[in-house]
Amino acid sequence: MIANEAVVKTRSTNRDVLSLRYVVYALFFLIFYHTIVYLGHHAEMGSLVGMTLALYVLYGVFCVALAIRLAISTFQLRFRTALSTLLGCLVLSVLLPFGPLLQRVSFETIDATRFFLRESHYTRIVEQLPSDSGSKLIVFNWGGSFGGGVVYVLAYDESGEIALPADARSQSWKARASKQPYLSTVDDCKSDVRRIKSHFYLVSTIC
Repeated sequence: MIANEAVVKTRSTNRDVLSLRYVVYALFFLIFYHTIVYLGHHAEMGSLVGMTLALYVLYGVFCVALAIRLAISTFQLRFRTALSTLLGCLVLSVLLPFGPLLQRVSFETIDATRFFLRESHYTRIVEQLPSDSGSKLIVFNWGGSFGGGVVYVLAYDESGEIALPADARSQSWKARASKQPYLSTVDDCKSDVRRIKSHFYLVSTIC
């Protein structure tokens, strides 16, 4: 009888452990969240409003699940488990105040990964371009957001003028750029240009 009670007590104690699994769960959720947002901005996946609401609902469900787990663990005096759950809640809570910063970092990380995985492919295409017509300029379509209001491209610009303000670009560059699909040279369009490596640039254009 005493032995059985000791076994039961040991099992109960073993269940109350300090673990990082809830932190890992929260980190995986944040990665999943920002990956879905990235895909939503770069592919026609449906309604942006609908996708955003679905993500917020999922976020809310995950928060409620952690909160319930925290309350149950505290009520059962399993303080190590409660602390583990609290750490997961704290990690997940950064999504709200630091949401824009996390999204920017996530987008840049995904962009860099996406580029480096296919860098040899893009480089090979650039090398095949004729070099007798001035500096090389080519654009690769990287998708667009909902409704076609935003276009994302990967551009190779040997001259580097793509990173200059619109009024500082030469007429010859504008003439060559106007022949490239998805690369807008219209004044009423706003473009954000970010150099990713060498003469490769990421360009997002809002018209």
